[in-house]
Formats: sequence, structure tokens, C-alpha cells
Amino acid sequence: MGCGEVFLCVTLFLPALNKFLLLIKPLLKFDTGLNKTMLKSDRIPITVGVVGHLDVITTDEQKSLIEDLFRDLAERYPNSPVYLFSSIAEGADRYVANIFLDLKRRYEEFQEKFELIVPTPFELEEYKNDFSEASDREFDDLLKQAKRSFCVGYDDEKNINRPQQYLKTGKLVADSSLILIALWDGEAGKTGGTADIVKHKITGDDDTVAESTFEYDGTVFILPSKRAKSSYKVSSNLKNNDSLSLDHILKDPVLRDALEKIEEINSDSLAIRQPEIEKSQSYLFKKPEKLSTPQKSILNWYSMMDLLSKQFRKRDIFITICLFVLGIFLILALEIYSNIMLKRWVLGIAMLFIVAATLVYFYSRSTKNHKKYLYNRTLAEALRIQFYWNITGINKNVSDYILRIYRKEFTWVKHILSAVYGITYNNGSISSESINDLTDNWVNNQADFFESAIKKMRKQINFYHKISEISFAIAFVLLGSILILGKFYETNNYLNWLLIIIGTLLGAFALIKAYIQMKGYEPLVNQYELMHVIYQKAESKIAEVNNLQMDIMEKQSYLKELFFVIGKEALIENGNWYLIFKEKEPEIEGF
Repeated sequence: MGCGEVFLCVTLFLPALNKFLLLIKPLLKFDTGLNKTMLKSDRIPITVGVVGHLDVITTDEQKSLIEDLFRDLAERYPNSPVYLFSSIAEGADRYVANIFLDLKRRYEEFQEKFELIVPTPFELEEYKNDFSEASDREFDDLLKQAKRSFCVGYDDEKNINRPQQYLKTGKLVADSSLILIALWDGEAGKTGGTADIVKHKITGDDDTVAESTFEYDGTVFILPSKRAKSSYKVSSNLKNNDSLSLDHILKDPVLRDALEKIEEINSDSLAIRQPEIEKSQSYLFKKPEKLSTPQKSILNWYSMMDLLSKQFRKRDIFITICLFVLGIFLILALEIYSNIMLKRWVLGIAMLFIVAATLVYFYSRSTKNHKKYLYNRTLAEALRIQFYWNITGINKNVSDYILRIYRKEFTWVKHILSAVYGITYNNGSISSESINDLTDNWVNNQADFFESAIKKMRKQINFYHKISEISFAIAFVLLGSILILGKFYETNNYLNWLLIIIGTLLGAFALIKAYIQMKGYEPLVNQYELMHVIYQKAESKIAEVNNLQMDIMEKQSYLKELFFVIGKEALIENGNWYLIFKEKEPEIEGF
């Protein structure tokens, strides 16, 4: 290859490519200019729960295993807080809670990471009736150190069923805990006892046919333990007395995946600036000062996921643009090689574009930007509904209604959402003020969003179609002109250049059409139109109910049910959105 040819190669291709790379370089990384660092305790937590006997007999070896587990979790996942769910009843609950809080007091690095969550089966004074006076003091001392405590509420306030209340609380602890520790002798006990909670965690809720039959719920890590008031020895069925270690926990692929994803999300969130969080929160709720602390936590976690999804979306679009531009350059190089310069160096340039496209593709696969965008957006939309349900007083876990088709693939999502549900559990009731807030911040806001998004997306689709159609039309006209003016073009050496232009335009036409299809714009618009209709109808129904002359309690009950239905529809839409985008990752055919 001569020097002149090399110079021509550089002149033709490299300046354009360099200008393009400089233009989109900012998309390659997050904005790391931090104004304020998010507290570790405010990030997505790793949740551990404890259940066990009131008269449990513990050992030094068990204490050492529990301490090592908490230390290992903190060290292996440095960006993630650890929350312990414990009802701090006598026995196992307090035993593990005291170990956990002792570590928090002794080690400075754990003081911001370790938090105690206390769900109780009864209101505090009623609950303390089950304890002695000395036990009351220990209970109060532990309660003061908790991040949050709450009563799980009563199904029937007039006839409180104590065993059922203990069962309800134990189920909440089990469902909210990624890692559940049970200090158990392996024997069946009374209703609401340790055996019932262990069974619930492993096999699902017996009250729900689908869940107990088809769905994976979790693993229990059992520390075989004797009881002071029982003649039974530890059951011979409990073989995993050495199972409570992080290494053993990580043998469960679902738990390993969940722990890694939590740490990944929290690590990515380090690049988020506080002003961005506040801006994202303002779209969800305009007056955050009206919110309770648990509601602010959900709002904070939503903003994390919302902002991360937007960042990964930018990277995903960047990859698509790179592949599109490299595809155009490749077509242009091949057209030049075929029609003007039958030189090896031109073919070499075409090969360089193929190599560049391949590298971009493998970069996309290695960074997993598309998958990160999908699961951060999925989590954000689920947390949006959990947030509004929490304000409404709807005690439903959004994980029971989202991504049911892909539950196995996204079991870790269920774990995170269940933890959020437990941490922020709200048994309050709906009010006229909350109805107005929900109507304004949720229903009206989403109706406006979908209306605006549909217009914007249709405008974008029309633009892409117009560009592709213009490209095809020009190519068609030029091709037709060759039939009429072929000799003129050939005499004046225009023919080969026209063939290059025609080939490039047809290539652009095909690439744009492929881009529209790959991004799933048409089915997404259809989905948005459906959600727009749902929120519009919800607006009308709320206005209609508010104008009716009916009992205030009846009205609030009706609207509470309406908000629940709206949330379910939104979660279904989220699942459909996931199906649309799941296979839309930028790729090269053949890989």
C-alpha cells in the first residue's frame, strides 16, 4: 500500500469517526460529581430474619456462627447495609438481635450499616403482657435501638387470635428476609410456632393455592437447637448444623444472585448526585414532607432505580448508535471497494469496521447495560406502585403481581421487593387527604405522562420512517435515472459514484427499519395507549365517586379498591413492557 493510499484512507474515514466518538463520549460513563453521598443505611439492604423457640438453648458455637455470618456479609458486600428482622420475643429472637446489635456497637464500620427492624404481633403494651417485668426492660432496651418497629395489624380487632397473630408476624419476617435463620429442634409445635414459619418459607403460603403449589419461596438456614421446656431431642432430620455460613448460603444460586445484584445496584448508586435524587422524587410525589419515614425510604429507593435505569438506557442507546454508524461506514466502504477502488486496503478498512462493530458488541455484552436497564426499570416501576399502595394503606406485596411469567429468572427481584415491603410495612388506613394526594401525584400524573409519551414516541417513529422512506425514494429515483441516463453517467464517470450512493442509501433504509423494529416502538406505543386509557378512566371514576352522596367510609373503601386495581394493571403493563424489551439488546447476527 502506497503512502498516498494511506493518506486517502485517513482523509476519508478517520476524521468522521473521530468526530462521532467525541460527540458521544460523555455517554460512556456516569456523572461522578457528587454533591452528597447517600447514607449506607439508605441503600437497598440485605435482609436477615430470625425465628426460633422461646425456650431455646444456645451454644457458644452458634454464637460464633451467627457473628461470622454478619461480619462476612458486611465484608463481602461493603456497599450494602444489613437489616435484621426480629420480633425480639424471648429466646431465639432476642439472642440473635443482641449478637447483631453488639457487633454494631463494637465496630464503627457497622454502625451505619446494621439496622434492626421489629415487627410485632400486637400493639406494644399487649405484646409485653407475654413477658415478665425483667423481660419487659430488655424488650424496651432493644426496641430503642431499632430503626423501626410496627404492629402487623389485626384481621379482627374484636376477636384477636393470638396464635394466628404470631403466625402472621412470623410469615412477614420470613417473607421479608433474604436469609432466614431458624433456631429449631425440628419438631412440629403449636400454631404460629417455629415449625410453621420454616414450612411457610420453604413451601409457600398454604392459604394461597398458586403460591404453595408452583412458586419458589426460599431457603431456611437451621441451627439445630434444644429446648429447655421440652423432652424432645433435636430431630435427626436436621443434618445441616454447620450450614450457617456465607459460603454455604452462596451455594444457593438464587440467594447468590440476589446478594450480588443488591451489591451491584448499591455500588452503581454511588455515582448518583443528591440533586438528581430529589428531582426524580419530585416526579413521584410533590410534597415529600408529608410522607412518613418508611414512605420516604421507598421514595428514595425508587429514585435510585429510576436514575440508574436512565443511565443504563443512555449507554444502551449509545451502543445501538455505534452499531448503526459502523454499519453505514461498512456499507460505504464495501460500495467503494465494489465500484471505484478494487484495492485490498479499502477491503481492509471494511474489515476494520466489522472488527470495530464486533468489539462494540462484546463491550455491550460484557457491561450488561441492556439487562441492567431492564431490571432497574422493572424495580423502579414496582417500587412506584408499592409506594402508592403504602400511602393508600394497601397491605399487598407488589412482588406477588409482577413478572410472574419470568419468576424463576427474576426470583431475586421478588426477594428485594419483599424486603422493601417488610421494612416499610404500613397497616394504616386511607384518608381523604391521601386520596387527593394519590389522585394528583399518581393517577393524574401518569395519565399526563402516557399522553405525552405517546405523542413523543409517535413523532419519533414518524421521523425515523420519513428518513428511511426518503433514503429509499432517492435511491429508487437514482436507480431509475441510470436506466434513462446510463450512457451519460458512464461517459462522465458518474455511474460508479451513483452506485455507491444508491447502495449506501438502501443500506441506511434497511438499518433504520431494523432499528425501529429492534426498539419495539410500535408494540410499546400500543401498550402506552392502553395504560393511558386505564388512567383516564380512573380519573373519571375518582371524580364520579367524589361527587356521589355516600358514606365517607364506603367512599374511601371503594377508592382504596380502585387504587389497588390500578396498581395491578400497572404491574401487568410493567411485565408486558419487560417482554417487549427483553430481546431488544443490541447485537450482531451470528453471535
